[in-house]
Amino acid sequence: MNTDGRFEPIAIVGQGCVLPSANSPAALWEHVHSNAILYKAVSAQALGLSEQARAGRTLVSAMISETLPGSDELDPVCRWSLDAARQAWRAAGAPDVAPGRAGVYAANLAYPSRAHAAFAADIWLNGGSERAPESILNASLPPHLIAQDLGLSGPSYALDAACASSLYALEIGCRRLQARQIDCALVVGVNAADNLILHIGFEALQALSPTGRSRPFVAGADGLVPSEGAVAVVLKRLSDITPDDTVHGVIRGIGLSNDGRRKGYLAPSAEGQV
Repeated sequence: MNTDGRFEPIAIVGQGCVLPSANSPAALWEHVHSNAILYKAVSAQALGLSEQARAGRTLVSAMISETLPGSDELDPVCRWSLDAARQAWRAAGAPDVAPGRAGVYAANLAYPSRAHAAFAADIWLNGGSERAPESILNASLPPHLIAQDLGLSGPSYALDAACASSLYALEIGCRRLQARQIDCALVVGVNAADNLILHIGFEALQALSPTGRSRPFVAGADGLVPSEGAVAVVLKRLSDITPDDTVHGVIRGIGLSNDGRRKGYLAPSAEGQV
């Protein structure tokens, strides 16, 4: 924020993503441009269920089936985040930032990840597990691995604000840049939660789409369809842009709000926000 209270513009100078059928921003744009529908019925095997347990129910989701090269030992919550962050950082030209002046802010829906769920199942069923104990660090581990991999020594942490997580992380990156606490922000958003746990949780919340259709911002929308993946952007102050930078977009305003104390989670409360 400028001293006169105005929002100082923030430039997006790098982008990366690992999404269902889209391992790059270019591939994502092709799907958007062609109005592709990437979610579909999920197999019982993908959910870790028997066909008998799944009988009579159709669960819909968009899931990542591609195998990324390298780092196969990492849980997807780390692997996808790291790959998206590397893409964005390379696309930004691997900015030459002074030590401690680049921040990593990861928005992570911190339900148990696949490895975390498998680790817990081992403990319950077998009394122990041969999986790495780091499997249970699915919430906090991604930003630290990213910072270590890219050699960034500035602030690095994860946050979970449910469905608003990515917007919160973006806001934090913008504010830190405007406050001159950092000179570059790498903002990552990831959902790699166990897909069955997501379905169970959102069904209990009565938030799943009964028609199995994702229609955000449409009057007939009736709920969400769980998906998974990771995206990343690199941010700089617009005033710091050089001829070597590619500006993909400019953020000219951002803000946070909440509904205060209320019982519902599925619709905004104007009264609560006031």
